[in-house]
Amino acid sequence: MNRRPVDNIAYPTLSRSFWTNSVIQGPRWVKKENYPFTSIPVYIRENTVLLLGPENVDVPDYDYAKVGLEVRSYQVADDQEVVVQVPSGDGPKWAGKITVKGGQACGDGVKVGVVSEMKVTDEL
Repeated sequence: MNRRPVDNIAYPTLSRSFWTNSVIQGPRWVKKENYPFTSIPVYIRENTVLLLGPENVDVPDYDYAKVGLEVRSYQVADDQEVVVQVPSGDGPKWAGKITVKGGQACGDGVKVGVVSEMKVTDEL
């Protein structure tokens, strides 16, 4: 079996750090380092939309439709439309959806809070 060394991490495409907004341009291998639990490297690929709940909620199964979700779009092209289904928090039902296009977010059955368009700042 041919394996890469465990001290390297592969990033196949443009990826952005969730914590610092810095960019890794792939494909490339990045040397793994030791990180504290609170800053584990989390990289998000371009054309991704993340929905984040409020920081003051302590349980994972709250009513997502009513809290005002934070919408973060990562390198979504202005002419591209991304639709994200939002779970109800009550079994396999959908509360609604959020559509992102041209830096704008629109909620259908879901309350939208802060909208952030994550642009390229610097490259690692």
